Parts: sequence; structure tokens; C-alpha cells
Amino acid sequence: MTKRLLSLLCFALALAASPARAGLTTIRVAQGLSGPVFVTAPPGDTQRLFIVEFNTGRIKILKNGSVLAQPFLDIDALVTNVTNFGLVGLAFHPNYASNGFFYVHYVDNALRPTVARYRTLPNPHIANPLNAQIVIRIA
Repeated sequence: MTKRLLSLLCFALALAASPARAGLTTIRVAQGLSGPVFVTAPPGDTQRLFIVEFNTGRIKILKNGSVLAQPFLDIDALVTNVTNFGLVGLAFHPNYASNGFFYVHYVDNALRPTVARYRTLPNPHIANPLNAQIVIRIA
């Protein structure tokens, strides 16, 4: 299911970048998102897509065709709301399935680009926003 959704998302992006063609339509695969800018999945996880919301500081999970009610991670208080800055990236550790580590890239309230490492809680659909370890912060 995840590969199919990812294929649909890539197809939709390709359509948006090309001239309009007669007979083509779009298919909504998720709703309830605000400013989605990036979609990814952990290595080997074929059941979930993680969606980064640029302007809310949240990462949401799309599972079985629905966006889960509780965000995977909510760091809105750390992320600036200045135009063109926000939460911009997500990467999973290669051993995410065993260690739960993942990395986020955002611009903080002092306008400093930041990469921080987080870890999931025992519930794999929720991360602990309080266990951040700053990997790099550019003044």
C-alpha cells in the first residue's frame, strides 16, 4: 500500500510540473494537512508514510489511507513561523527499526538552521519531543 501511495504522490508531482493534458485527473490520498513539504518512510516500513508540515512544526503519519490524529512529532514551539522558514526535513537512522532514532531539519525561532536527533517512544507512532539532541546549529 505504501509503495502505491508513494507512486501516486510522485505521479501527482510530475503532473503538476508538466503542461496540462486532457483526460488526466488527480487523486487525493490524504487530507487534514497544513503545508506538507516532504514525504518519507523509515527503512523497511511499508505501512506508514511520514509527512513533514513546513508551517506547523509537525510530522504526521499516513497509515491505511488516513492521517493519524496525533502527530508523530510536534515541535511547533521551536520552529520559526517567519515566511520561507520552518520544519523542512526528516531522515531516519539506518537502524531506525531497532534504535528509534531520526533527524529533523528546521529553522528555529532565532533563525538558526538546526538539525536535531529524536527518538520514538515505545509507541512507534509517537516521538518524544523532549529528548532532542542538537547535532548541528548554525549561528
